[in-house]
Amino acid sequence: MRTLAAVLVLMLTPVVALAQATPVPNAAELVKAADWKAMETITVVMGEHHYTPQDLTLKAGKPYKIELKNEGDKDHYYTAPEFFQNVAWRKVMVNKQAEIKAPYFSAVEILKKGQLDLYLIPVNKGSYVVYCTIDDHRQQGMEGRITIE
Repeated sequence: MRTLAAVLVLMLTPVVALAQATPVPNAAELVKAADWKAMETITVVMGEHHYTPQDLTLKAGKPYKIELKNEGDKDHYYTAPEFFQNVAWRKVMVNKQAEIKAPYFSAVEILKKGQLDLYLIPVNKGSYVVYCTIDDHRQQGMEGRITIE
């Protein structure tokens, strides 16, 4: 019986992982129906080993523009794979010169003195970690939480 249970766990693990890696299924409809003129803009400033604000609280179903501004002298990541998979993406805009459209991302890198704007609708409630993956930035405090209520 233990062997059967172990086999079932091993068989189901890839299915659970796949389900968690799937973008929001009705994202296109949510993005199309949203009132983007009423979106809330939140600015996150990146410096050496910090995000300001460190934590964000967003409302499910509401459109947002999150401005990621790197004011530091080093490149920084905004890595939040679980959060990014639980939102409906409209686009990522790079310095008002380019738009990137994809079903979801796992991370975005903002070069020193650069800016990216994330246009999204939070969908699935939860608390998700965000961090920088460059060198020891996370260990030095470049980590926060994004909560969808």
